[in-house]
Amino acid sequence: MLPSIWPGDIACVSRVVAYRPGDVVLFSRKGRLFVHRVVEMSGGAVVTRGDSMLDADPPVAVSDVLGRVESIERGGSRVAMAERVERGAEGRRSGAGAVGTAGAVIRVHPCPSVAKNLFGPRMDTNAHG
Repeated sequence: MLPSIWPGDIACVSRVVAYRPGDVVLFSRKGRLFVHRVVEMSGGAVVTRGDSMLDADPPVAVSDVLGRVESIERGGSRVAMAERVERGAEGRRSGAGAVGTAGAVIRVHPCPSVAKNLFGPRMDTNAHG
C-alpha cells in the first residue's frame, strides 16, 4: 500500500457500518490478510486496489472486510491517512515512483476503543506483534 502504508507500520483498524470509496480496509482472502483502498462498492462486494497498483483487485465480499484503517503508527508517531491517491493521465499514481514488494508485512492493531467489538472481550490491545 505504498505510499500510504509502509512495511513495519501499525494499522489501527475498526469496524464500521458501511464502507465507501477512498476508505482503506483490512480484508481476508484465501486465508491471507490484505490492506487496500476501496475503489468501488458493487452490491454485496467491495472492489479494492493497492495505492501503487494499476489494476483493481477481484471483488471481495463485504463479510470478508474486517474493518477500516483509521490511522497508521510509524516510528512511534501517528500518520494521517490520505483519503485518496491522485493518479496521472496514464492511471499511475502521481508523485514518487516507489513500488511496494509483494508480501511486505505491516502490523495490524485494533483501535483500543473498538477492540472488544472487533475481536471480542479477551483481545489484548497492548500487543503489537
